[in-house]
Amino acid sequence: MITVYRPSDRVRVRAGELELELRPLTVEQKQELAGYATLEGAQSVSDIYKMAMGGIQYGVTAIKGISYPDGTEAQVELDEKGLTAESLDLVMQALDNQLAIRISNKLLKSISDMDDVEGIELVADEPKVKSKKK
Repeated sequence: MITVYRPSDRVRVRAGELELELRPLTVEQKQELAGYATLEGAQSVSDIYKMAMGGIQYGVTAIKGISYPDGTEAQVELDEKGLTAESLDLVMQALDNQLAIRISNKLLKSISDMDDVEGIELVADEPKVKSKKK
């Protein structure tokens, strides 16, 4: 049986000292990110860094393990697209570029089996599901 995650599902992963909460990308978000791949001659060339930033912006909903110089813990903010520009800058500073690329590539395919990504381990076996308020 194939496991499919709803847009409201969350998967928590650990990357070194950071803990990330991820959500699956929508079809529209995947299409946008796939648009960063272009054909030059007969070869497909990607702007992999733009893809990585987009995947992180859309996929990351929370992060733990980042602090400011004064010791306060950094929090991310979300808007209708995902991480705000300031929060995206914060997360991209904290993540190694290669790890951001690997996370984004996995999100483009599927959020399942995130622990297959080098440098990532699952924090919990079950996804965190946001309950709908009545």
